[in-house]
Amino acid sequence: MVQCGLQDASKLRRGIKADSIVGNFPEVSILFGFANFAHFLGTFSNHACRCHFGHVADAAGMYSILFFVAIYKAWRAFSAHRDVSAVVPIRYLFPLYALGTMMLVVYADIYYCPACEHREALGVGGLIVAGLVSSAAQRVSFSRHHAGKRLNKNTFIGNYGLLLAPPVFIVGLVSHTADRHGVWCDPQHPFQGHALWHICGAVGIALVYLDMRSENAAHYENKAR
Repeated sequence: MVQCGLQDASKLRRGIKADSIVGNFPEVSILFGFANFAHFLGTFSNHACRCHFGHVADAAGMYSILFFVAIYKAWRAFSAHRDVSAVVPIRYLFPLYALGTMMLVVYADIYYCPACEHREALGVGGLIVAGLVSSAAQRVSFSRHHAGKRLNKNTFIGNYGLLLAPPVFIVGLVSHTADRHGVWCDPQHPFQGHALWHICGAVGIALVYLDMRSENAAHYENKAR
């Protein structure tokens, strides 16, 4: 993802427009690349069994990515109209994203108790719902202003990519639940449920990124960044 972002940035400097939305905004690719690098570290670093610092980092990262997806999709819904006089440049999303992430880090910094479990579920569930609503808004807005055209390119990811998300989510949820109850919870063992959760998180981020990258830039008015 970082490589894609750097290649996209190089093309844009030469005046070559990408054929996808994300391709025209390389900072998004770089952001997702660093997020997946964090998951890579989490697959083997010794923070299984829900130690406080490790889990706060994981929860805050999870909230952060879900929050970005929600505001990104909302931004795409807003900028789908060709006649919008001032489409908000994507770089203006990053201060909002940074502020939201800082607040979510504070929200994630909890010790474990029954009430805390509900708080974490509420945070994840609320952000997932926000992402689904903004994604639906994007599709409705696109359909209104680009009738008869496809939001995503006619590729496997464009057509079926998000269908892979539910099984990845289920496996991640099972491994998270097992880790929460002490199953597969051995930091010295070569296999641990928490590592599997990180792998599922990385695959989920990759699917979201590929879905974004499959958005067809030809149907949008690309304003100055």
